[in-house]
Amino acid sequence: MTAAAETGQPQAHDVGKYTHLDADPGSSHSMVTALVPRGAQVLEFGCATGYMSRMLTEGLGCTVTGVELFPAAAELAKPHCRRVVVGDVETMDLPATLGDQRYDAVLFADVLEHLRDPGPVLERVRPFISDGGAVIASIPNVAHGSVRLALLHGEFRYRKTGLLDNTHLRFFTREGVRDLFEGAGYHVTHWRRTVKAIGDTDVTFPDSPMARRAKSWLAQDPDSTTFQFIIRAERSDVSEELRRTRDELARAKASLDAIWAERVKATAADLARLVPAGEALVLDDEAQIGPDVAPGRRVHPFPDHDGQYWGPPANADAAKEEVERLRAAGARYFAVAWPAFWQLEQFPAFARYLRETYACLCENDRLILFDLRTTGSHP
Repeated sequence: MTAAAETGQPQAHDVGKYTHLDADPGSSHSMVTALVPRGAQVLEFGCATGYMSRMLTEGLGCTVTGVELFPAAAELAKPHCRRVVVGDVETMDLPATLGDQRYDAVLFADVLEHLRDPGPVLERVRPFISDGGAVIASIPNVAHGSVRLALLHGEFRYRKTGLLDNTHLRFFTREGVRDLFEGAGYHVTHWRRTVKAIGDTDVTFPDSPMARRAKSWLAQDPDSTTFQFIIRAERSDVSEELRRTRDELARAKASLDAIWAERVKATAADLARLVPAGEALVLDDEAQIGPDVAPGRRVHPFPDHDGQYWGPPANADAAKEEVERLRAAGARYFAVAWPAFWQLEQFPAFARYLRETYACLCENDRLILFDLRTTGSHP
């Protein structure tokens, strides 16, 4: 028996995993407390052993009511709180427990991801927030680059702590956090984040060529290094309406994306039917569709500068010169896809040149294809 057990002191397995404050200025603990007003009435869900409660009371002069699942941890938190309630927030009768008390700050520091259904909890908390008050929360980011790279290699393993803590029941990205709060009737007013480099978390992944390529792509996304989101959210009567509007826009975008994909598919079928495999094709598409629309063909962008799209032609003469340059270099077909149809309207002399000089093999609402090997007008 340990000395702690002999003296009746709570042991680690009795108080949960998280028992110590991280006072580093860049930690989530510091960022959460920085959003709490001095002297505030605070309701802290998941107060654990009271390490953050102590920082709030001693450092900011706040009055803290704690809610904690583990009785042993709650006992340790009592010296730092005005009151500690032991119980599960998801089943707790909040009106009976809190009465008519209102709070300037309601804290969910690393709590929401542990709940079965955090949305209804946030909804039930709303009446206990004072005018001008807010929910302040820290939530891990499952879209951290280390998790994404591990998934690319087919791995999703829980850990004792961290991003994939084995007690997490919910996982969130930035959009997921926003949806959660707006769906519960809040508007997020502040976004903060803690940062860890992709190789600095406990989520590991092989150093493969695929991982190295993906790292380069991930470098463009700031949230690939976001370890936790720290947010402040106020009550809002219009947040649900805003969320519904955004959902409608997302559905409209998905519909347009589907239409776009069908047009690309039909264009690819046209090119596969009319351009023999291995031939060189010039694709005027404003760099919107790309060479994958013509697999097995050598595709040049238009205009072409060392294999890269070089922006639209300055005028009809420049367009004609570029067609002839690429034809002399071996191109046998010139395709104008629908994103570039405007060029034929803006440069009618260029359109006449193509139709009078080369045979048109196809013209529909998505593709106009000319055969640079032959001459002739539009049939």
